[in-house]
Amino acid sequence: MHEVRATVPVERSAAVAQIAIDVGIPHVSVYEIFVHGAERRKHVVSVEVSTPKAKAYIDALLSSALFDASECTLSSRALRAIAGNEPFAEITQPMIEPAPGRD
Repeated sequence: MHEVRATVPVERSAAVAQIAIDVGIPHVSVYEIFVHGAERRKHVVSVEVSTPKAKAYIDALLSSALFDASECTLSSRALRAIAGNEPFAEITQPMIEPAPGRD
């Protein structure tokens, strides 16, 4: 199971959340943060999902026009505690990190 966080400009968060929903992730959290240095508000779009869905989301987000590395960050963490409704076999599939496909 993975948590994927996309830190994006506030005006893009709804569209980034929709990408997660479009790849089959039913629950997406969005919360506001303040980025020091840049001195601006941003949103974090966060999902906790099985490895295959995390990979699908990362691939879809990186290939979308919404992800601009000069304004956005993307992180993925393997979660150790598992409590959810996804089948166990899907949760335990490994994923290579960082995900291939973008330089």
